[in-house]
Amino acid sequence: MLHLLLLIAYADGEIVLSEESLIERIAAALGVNRLDLDSIRAPYTKKQDINWAYKTLEIEPPASEETIKKAYREMAKKYHPDKVNDLGEEVKKAATEKFRSINEAYESLKKKSSS
Repeated sequence: MLHLLLLIAYADGEIVLSEESLIERIAAALGVNRLDLDSIRAPYTKKQDINWAYKTLEIEPPASEETIKKAYREMAKKYHPDKVNDLGEEVKKAATEKFRSINEAYESLKKKSSS
């Protein structure tokens, strides 16, 4: 649900304070902590936030290659779409999208560290 709300909020390329506040209240009501919400939000802020990949993997910049790999593995286990096969198509779709963003963040950080 948060992915859908963020997609709508960022549809025009930015989010206004009232949208952000509402999403944060909904996340809190759903029991989503701040770190997880920032991780879910990060891929939508790629153009505005140079640290989006770190936030997606729930780590602080700068991080070592080992820290990045460890965070990637933990996030991949946590959000792998196969873990939610029995929870319905919408949940699986959201998990697949989150998994894509985790992979994209990991690839982005790997490129950055090899440069």
